[in-house]
Amino acid sequence: METQYDPEADAMYIMFGEGEYEISEEIREGIIVDFDKNKKQRRG
Repeated sequence: METQYDPEADAMYIMFGEGEYEISEEIREGIIVDFDKNKKQRRG
């Protein structure tokens, strides 16, 4: 797991695995989760 903070966007990124994401889904207001093509979570 890796985390990054972007102060310009005021956004926190938490990466759960390596690789490219294909689908982004907003699960709550302001919380977006990215998934690969197999719907495996990549970052949130």
